[in-house]
Amino acid sequence: MTIRNWMKGTIVPILTLMLLSSMFLSTEAAIDKASIVGIWLFDEGSGNKVKDSSDNGNHGNLVNKPEWDNDGKFGKALSFETAKSSYALVPLSHSNSITVAAWAKYTALPTTNIGLFHAQASEEQGGNPNTKVVGIWVENTKMLWGRLIGPDNARKNFPKTKALDAKKWYHIAVTADAKTKKGKQYV
Repeated sequence: MTIRNWMKGTIVPILTLMLLSSMFLSTEAAIDKASIVGIWLFDEGSGNKVKDSSDNGNHGNLVNKPEWDNDGKFGKALSFETAKSSYALVPLSHSNSITVAAWAKYTALPTTNIGLFHAQASEEQGGNPNTKVVGIWVENTKMLWGRLIGPDNARKNFPKTKALDAKKWYHIAVTADAKTKKGKQYV
């Protein structure tokens, strides 16, 4: 599976991207190292690679030259631009249950749907740009929305629950559970 960040507008950094095989609520925040797939901080500051900070070695590549930015939520970050169709591509093994979380800030309100992130099967796994498993977008109404796509291409949209303002940081997460066939988004 690959994660692609396709931007149709300007977005300043997706600073932290973590993929977990499951997410559990508790009173303490901790990363379960046994189930984590990867952690991409996007804080390298230069180059065309993104390092997986977990122990799994799922390092990725930057496509169409997103720009390094020193004004991230916690320091350095990446800025993805629509005109370039820039994104980060990271390798993942296939899983139908996934949680993806990121810090994101839009520099301008979108005029069309803007993809924040989505997971899809890689070409090696029979995937193509239309075989997304889960994704989250911001539409031109500023509303955050997500979608879960099943193996039969059945689509289930998550409720639109939050309008996002430009130039404000948001911590966004989306989960998909293969067992229950349900997904949720969080802001």
